[in-house]
Amino acid sequence: MPYIPPAPSAVPAEHAVPAEDAVPAADAATGNDQAEPAQPARPDLNDAAEQAARRSRRLVMTAVLGLAAIVLGSLATWATVAAHRLRVAAADANIAFVDQASTRTVTHDVTAAVNTIFSYSYADTARTRAAAQLLLTGAA
Repeated sequence: MPYIPPAPSAVPAEHAVPAEDAVPAADAATGNDQAEPAQPARPDLNDAAEQAARRSRRLVMTAVLGLAAIVLGSLATWATVAAHRLRVAAADANIAFVDQASTRTVTHDVTAAVNTIFSYSYADTARTRAAAQLLLTGAA
């Protein structure tokens, strides 16, 4: 025969469990002695005030993100312009880039000097030594 607990009014006062120590019925079935603390009653907020607060937060977040986009866009524009100025200044300062005739002359002279120094004959090393002393300077 199943156990049927007595009605709440039938429990004598000396055996009654205080409300804060009572285990909820769901926890009593699972054996969990730790009941969740009761949430304090939250005062009802005015829906209009809550909507206004959400709208205000949304506007502030939109303004902050918009300002961040403007700042990052400005930084990107400045960096692009600065990089372009550096490239233009470097190209103007490079005379070999501007004066192609002089560049061809220097390239020809360097090629001839390298060919003279590194093309030698085993039979005539004195000629290679004289060319190296003429074309190279210092400890080279």
